Amino acid sequence: MNSLGRPRFLAGILRPKIPQPPVAPNRPASSIRSDEYSWMQQPEHSEKVSEYLRAEKQYADQVMAGTERLQSKLAQEMSAATEVESMPPPVENRNGEFIYFVEGNGDGSLKVLMDSARLLKRHGLVIRLLHVSNDNSWMGCLVSDANDDSGKETGTFAAAEKCDQISNVYNFVFGTSGSVFYTVLNNKLRAHKVMGHSIGGRQSTDIVVYSEGDTECFLDITCTKDKQFFIVNSSTLDSSELHVFSSGQIRKNALQLVRPRQKGVEYFVRAPTQTPSSDNWEEVLTVQDNERIEDLEVFQDYFMVNIKRRGLPAVLIFDRKMGKRSELKLPYNGNCTIRPDANPQLDTSFVRLSLSSPVHLDSVVEYDMSTLRPFQSWLSTPLHLNPREFTVQRIEVPVDGTHVPMTLVFHRSVSLAQSPPTLVRVYGAYGVSLEPEFRLEDIPLLRRGWVIALAHVRGGGELGRAWYAGGRRSSKVNSVTDFLGCARYLLDKGWSAADRLSITGTSAGGLVVGSALNIHPEYFRAAALHVPFVDPLSAMLSPDLPLTEVERAEWGDPLASKSEYASIRVYAPYDNLSRMVGEQTKQAPSYPAKWVARLRSTGGYSTAPPPMTHRTTQWPKLMLDARMDLGHFHSHSDDPDHGFIKAHAFRSAFLLTEVQGWSEIK
Repeated sequence: MNSLGRPRFLAGILRPKIPQPPVAPNRPASSIRSDEYSWMQQPEHSEKVSEYLRAEKQYADQVMAGTERLQSKLAQEMSAATEVESMPPPVENRNGEFIYFVEGNGDGSLKVLMDSARLLKRHGLVIRLLHVSNDNSWMGCLVSDANDDSGKETGTFAAAEKCDQISNVYNFVFGTSGSVFYTVLNNKLRAHKVMGHSIGGRQSTDIVVYSEGDTECFLDITCTKDKQFFIVNSSTLDSSELHVFSSGQIRKNALQLVRPRQKGVEYFVRAPTQTPSSDNWEEVLTVQDNERIEDLEVFQDYFMVNIKRRGLPAVLIFDRKMGKRSELKLPYNGNCTIRPDANPQLDTSFVRLSLSSPVHLDSVVEYDMSTLRPFQSWLSTPLHLNPREFTVQRIEVPVDGTHVPMTLVFHRSVSLAQSPPTLVRVYGAYGVSLEPEFRLEDIPLLRRGWVIALAHVRGGGELGRAWYAGGRRSSKVNSVTDFLGCARYLLDKGWSAADRLSITGTSAGGLVVGSALNIHPEYFRAAALHVPFVDPLSAMLSPDLPLTEVERAEWGDPLASKSEYASIRVYAPYDNLSRMVGEQTKQAPSYPAKWVARLRSTGGYSTAPPPMTHRTTQWPKLMLDARMDLGHFHSHSDDPDHGFIKAHAFRSAFLLTEVQGWSEIK
């Protein structure tokens, strides 16, 4: 869903002098659905929308005037938290007689093939992907403008003094004899074709290897680790379909179907290469209802399977020769995030895993799969942070007959019984788990005695497929119910208080936060929503928008089904503001802008704020911090980290001043 910028929403209480917010024109539309701000979605009003967003940004800066020194201090703390004592050595990728690796600071004795820092500084371009051909003749990379996260990138292939470029490339793999296979995006940002290209030839003559007509499917292409097969994966949010071909030569009709697509079925299979149909599949791993396969690495003598079990990570090792299944012992008591690191070699008994916890930066552990013991470890701890001073614990919250996991992170000097300031984060969509991983923006709050809580609500993937299904489409309201249940639990236990509790969510998580605010605004002191998906009905009623068709499996199709229209209408934040007393994928700025405009016109959430014994001011605040230079993930053209840190320093300054007040800020 194309956008002009990536706004964020902040709500709370401010100090005098009170700036006056901008007012968006109210233009009632002739529609069955009341939407007086629908004009913001129309392309002919794009300049008016930009003007309004600039006014909102100016207003936000006026409201936050006086916090500049605090923001600067918070930014410095976040920058310092990225400093570590050591980094793991680069992963070597053996390819025949050559070894390739990524090096941060070389000693000058190696040949530099690509300098990403120089490319960014001189040309404003970032490298999204880099591969070397199997015969070491070609190097290929995908580059794009640092501010462009559309996925439409340029593929450049270089060899000695030769160079070739093709456009609109989403992903690619090298074939043989100077061939390349790549996926392309259509005008709705869906990868829908796999193309075959001969390096040096005209792109207009490229062959369509596979074309996917199902508008809910997204294509990808990969190469097996032994370089013998290419795999085309056509997947939806709840199914997958694999096509395999063994020839590196470009030709039509070369693909062999493994199994036709079936809703609710995703598969990792082991089958004969000549007859990979489901009749010949071999069972390798059966997961329980509360387990979910996250990732798989194949080696010559081993399988490594990364799963979630009751929301916590586990890593299984299968010895292919012995037919034995074992499990690795993980650090941090399992309260961490586990992902496979780069493991390019097939014939090895070592596997690299990347680990992160709320108080540990991305670390790397190399395990010997033959002994199940760590062989080498590179644990990255921020220089100015002692992880032993913090507690990370998982609890279960009873909510309407189910138990919702919640992770709590806090300094050991903090007493939960004293109702410390708390920030609850939520996501709960697409089967994506809200991971207990290192988040730079949380460090300043943890240092100041805050509790960070992660609500693992239905719609995420923490407890398996059923947990995901319980928070999507017609069951999406369960995500909101679970989130409110977690907030109510903290309040009832006395672990927080209504004037100390704040909430945050990004993209689809912003939808959950927005809906929770509509239902129980009295629970919360402040909210920070980043690129929030607060107007799902407008998005899903607009089939011409990018990714709308792909998203139907997640939210439903309100155009085709009255019941699905009604189910979205129940929880949609924008459509339920009248219930008050008183930013996916990418989000168009008009949706948060519409929500803020309507929220202002209805009087906001703070007409009856909770008692504020530790402050003297009670004025309602509503800001739309529209940062037009940032992408969905806070990228920045000059420095990818700068935009992220600056935006979150603003957010943290807001939360600190609103929840704790100036007298308590350290």
